[in-house]
Amino acid sequence: MSKYLIAATYSAQAMAGWIKEPGSDRVAAANSAAAKVGGKVVSITYVRGKYDFIAEFDLPNFEAAAALKMITMSSGAFSEMDIMEPVDLNGIAETASKASAAYKAVGK
Repeated sequence: MSKYLIAATYSAQAMAGWIKEPGSDRVAAANSAAAKVGGKVVSITYVRGKYDFIAEFDLPNFEAAAALKMITMSSGAFSEMDIMEPVDLNGIAETASKASAAYKAVGK
């Protein structure tokens, strides 16, 4: 399993639904969908700012994360959603260091 972080903003339609049903268990709903693609919800944290929440999932691959985005965005529940993956920044810098001598910018 791999870790995926999903940050999303609820749509006006979803907010209206939540006002009508304030006890709605969104973690259970997310877990149900995640299970169908072979994964599970680790946590959902509601936040203040650009996004309404950040969720952490254990999923088998990126396609599973993208499938969750596809089904939830097509439902109209969200107006924005980004999928993020943890990265090894030191490993990225090491790879960039090895490749940097081979790159020549335009005009140099």
